[in-house]
Amino acid sequence: MTRAIRFEHTSILPVPVGRLWQFHMRPDALALLTPPFPPVRQVDRGDGVADGSLVRLRLGFGPLGYDWTALHTGVRPNRSFTDVALQSPFPCWVHLHSFDELTRATSRLTDVIVVVPPRWLPGRIGRALLRFALRRLFVWRHARTRALLLGRPRRPGVRCRRLAPVPTR
Repeated sequence: MTRAIRFEHTSILPVPVGRLWQFHMRPDALALLTPPFPPVRQVDRGDGVADGSLVRLRLGFGPLGYDWTALHTGVRPNRSFTDVALQSPFPCWVHLHSFDELTRATSRLTDVIVVVPPRWLPGRIGRALLRFALRRLFVWRHARTRALLLGRPRRPGVRCRRLAPVPTR
C-alpha cells in the first residue's frame, strides 16, 4: 500500500497579508511562480482562484509531457485556498496555500502538499526524491515570491523588478 507524503514549507515575509494574497490572485501568479524547468504551459486558467474554477496545464515536452488539471476549492480571501489535482501523474495531490497575518506589516506564507507518489516511483528512494523535488520547488517559489514583492534579487547581479499591485475590479 502506498502512503501519502505530507510536505510543508513556510516563509515569513515583510509584507501585509492582503498584499501577499493579492499577489497570489494575479492572473500571471502561476507563471511568475513556475521555475523554468520542467516547462509548464497554462492551457486554461479558468476563472482564476475561485471556488470551482479549473486550471489546465501542460507539463513537459511534446509527447513526453502530461496534462494537469486542478480544481480550486476552499477559497477564503486573505486566508487560504486549495488546489486539488483531478488529472496529474499522482493518484492524489492536494495543495493548501495558507496566508497568516503576523503583524500589520508581516505575514506568513505556508504551502502544504499531501501527495500519493505514482506506482512507478520506487519505494523509499522514490519518496525521498519526491520530497527533495518538492523542497527545491517551494524554496524557489518562496524566494521568488519574496523577490517579486520586495523588488530584491536573491543573488547579486540578478535583476528583479518590483511588481506593481494588480488593480482590483
